[in-house]
Amino acid sequence: MLSDLPAPMLNTKGWPWDEENTRLSDTMIDGRPWPRISIVTPSYNQGKFLEETIRSVILQRYANLEYIIIDGGSTDNSVKILKKYEPWVSYWVSESDRGQSHAINKGLMQATGDFVAYQNSDDIYWPQALRKVGEILSCGEIDLLFGTADALDEYGNRRLPICRLPEPHIDVLIRFWKGPSNILPSQGFFCRLELLKKIGLFNEKYHYKMDLDVICRLLEIVPRQRIACIDDSLAGYRIYETSKTGNMSSNMAVEEGIEISSRYWEQVSRGTPEKIAREARRGKGFMAFCRAGIAAEKGNLGTTLKELIRAYVNYPRLGITHSNLSILKRICLPNWMGG
Repeated sequence: MLSDLPAPMLNTKGWPWDEENTRLSDTMIDGRPWPRISIVTPSYNQGKFLEETIRSVILQRYANLEYIIIDGGSTDNSVKILKKYEPWVSYWVSESDRGQSHAINKGLMQATGDFVAYQNSDDIYWPQALRKVGEILSCGEIDLLFGTADALDEYGNRRLPICRLPEPHIDVLIRFWKGPSNILPSQGFFCRLELLKKIGLFNEKYHYKMDLDVICRLLEIVPRQRIACIDDSLAGYRIYETSKTGNMSSNMAVEEGIEISSRYWEQVSRGTPEKIAREARRGKGFMAFCRAGIAAEKGNLGTTLKELIRAYVNYPRLGITHSNLSILKRICLPNWMGG
């Protein structure tokens, strides 16, 4: 219960600080146990948000929960927070690792759940999220589940409306450059553990688009009838300047995504590989164009020019649309030109 937990470090209100969640019964209505769900949280120097993430998981009051936290040897107050909540965490460790994908894999190797999910240390689950997931997974006929997630700012305020989930199909997801309409949020992703182990867990070479890679590999082997999608928000993910989510349009993230996407261009149902390659270049150019606009607003001339060149090399016709012209205006009339 809320009253069992230690007082939060910050005097904050709302979920998951001073709001209670209804406790689930130990078994389902028909007497069967709830599916065992393991949640893995990879973390590194995220003490600013880690406590909120932890509380959003343990306050689910889900009867068959395993919670695992893998910290990469943080030097901030993360370990202090982990010790504070140790009685409610199944397993945690703080030691050097090779990045987020490696940390997730370390957690998955400790997991004993029927189903697993990973929740980043600056993201949260909403109340009743695991109840909704557990009820769907209890039928025994689902291997993958996807739910929607809300975008939050650094302070937990919702930034964007919920986007409807895209169809869980490789042909859709590999066009990630189109934005949320082609992205399944990892914060609402649950998978049968044995399947993740079957495909070899997360590929540790990827540091930004590891979820796109693992979801595409799962979709290659999981029939559509064993996939559940619910247009209900299960989680919130933060987007801010220094977050990995906030940097998902960075050049490195885009290059990772295109490398993963290109593996499937020969087998997709819509368009030839050559057509998709051109589409990818346009998407790559547009994201560079947006980064140029952001850099211009900050008065960073060097980054603005570099991203602008990258944009037009990949997508020479970028400046002809109304929305692109507004970005061009920001680029051409930034503070460093006195505009």
